[in-house]
Amino acid sequence: MFFMKVESGSPVGAELDLESITTPLDELISENGLYVVIDVTAYDSTLHNAIEPATYTLNDSVVEKRLTVVSKTMDELKGLKKTSIRLAFDAVKTAFVLDGNSINWSGGFDSALKMDAAKRMAQMAGLISVSLFDAANIEHVLSFAEAEVVILTIGADYQTKFAQKQALMVVADAATDKAGLDAITVSF
Repeated sequence: MFFMKVESGSPVGAELDLESITTPLDELISENGLYVVIDVTAYDSTLHNAIEPATYTLNDSVVEKRLTVVSKTMDELKGLKKTSIRLAFDAVKTAFVLDGNSINWSGGFDSALKMDAAKRMAQMAGLISVSLFDAANIEHVLSFAEAEVVILTIGADYQTKFAQKQALMVVADAATDKAGLDAITVSF
């Protein structure tokens, strides 16, 4: 909660955050001429920016704070859309991947690379199989051909999602107005 000093009927000075003060609030307010500050600026933060400095007016027992509101630029709106695309991709890029044998594997680019590295090291060691662990940490001893199918399944899943993300980013960059950005459906 923020407060502001009022002198001669007008707010003066800066907003004060009194959360860390131990003096009883009513006593502090009455002794120092402080009033509660209420932000009365109405705006949609996805479409507008609130600009400082604020203006303050006394209205009965509260100080009303008003900020100047301006529309976001197209570049800012594109940035917000692209952030939502990245966040949606981040939420799914490492999701479990179900292979043809109904085994859930940890998904994602790193998972595919680590499994491929394990397979290559086993090959270099002269082994005829490799142990890979599924999403439930269960060991699967696979031939190199079987391991490659798992690795390719995980890699293809990641690449598909990544390509979708990149395509959405291109569409967002090409948008010329807010309606064009709103028309972009983000799903993977």
